[in-house]
Amino acid sequence: LKYILVTEYTTSKETDKPKRMHHHIIMNGGISRDDVEDLWRVKRKGERIGRINADRLQPDENGLAALANYLSKEPHRKKRWSSSRNLEKPVQAPPNDHKYSKRQVEKIAKGMVDDDYFKKKYPGWRITDKVYGIQVTYNEQSGYYVYLKLRKDTS
Repeated sequence: LKYILVTEYTTSKETDKPKRMHHHIIMNGGISRDDVEDLWRVKRKGERIGRINADRLQPDENGLAALANYLSKEPHRKKRWSSSRNLEKPVQAPPNDHKYSKRQVEKIAKGMVDDDYFKKKYPGWRITDKVYGIQVTYNEQSGYYVYLKLRKDTS
C-alpha cells in the first residue's frame, strides 16, 4: 500500500487552536473504498463519529496537478503531510538546452511555431494545454527561457 496523507485545518483567531480538522489521503489499490471508509471512522461509545467520503481520482489533461495545488494550499509554515516509506521519488529529466538554437527559442517565445513543431520534436508526447503547457520567461542577461509541460500521448 502506498499513500500520501494531508491534514488540513483552520485556526481560531481567538484561541489559535485548530478547528475544522480533516484529512485527505491518496492511496493506490489493494484495499476497497468501502473497507477504507469502515476503517477510517472513529468509534466512540459504540457510535461512529465524523464523516468520510472515498472518491476515485479522476485525472484531467494536467494529471493531478489541480489536486496537488489544492492539497498544498495554506501550509501555515508547517509540514502537513506524511507518506508511506515505499513511495518512489519522481525523477526529473535534465534540461535539454542543447536541443534548440537561440533562433529557435526566440521563434517559440514569439509564438511563431505551432503544435506540429513540438509533435515532430517529441514524438509520442503532447503539450498538456494551451495555457500552462508552454511558459516563456525573459531574462535581460541570458535571454528567453521556454518551459514545456508534456504528457505521454495515449491516443
